[in-house]
Amino acid sequence: MGTGSIPDYAYVKKNPFDVAADSDKFSIAFVFPEAFEELLESDVEQELCYSYRLNGHITDNLLKDLIAEMDIDEAMVQNCYMSEIIDEVEGKAG
Repeated sequence: MGTGSIPDYAYVKKNPFDVAADSDKFSIAFVFPEAFEELLESDVEQELCYSYRLNGHITDNLLKDLIAEMDIDEAMVQNCYMSEIIDEVEGKAG
């Protein structure tokens, strides 16, 4: 067990346009895998964010092209911002 801190989340807000933080409804946590499994079984929402580091064998543009070729089931997208991005990329924004 330990204590951690992430400077980017010193003032935790769910959305960039939120005026104030609501730690009762939104927060971040570092947990052991067993605790994460328990959370998955409960009624707790989760959001995963990813980053990547290129290894010199692929470029940003090639990676973007590969991602763009992926099939996305739009019906499964629940995030309104991601839906807007998908619409924009597919030329549906208007």
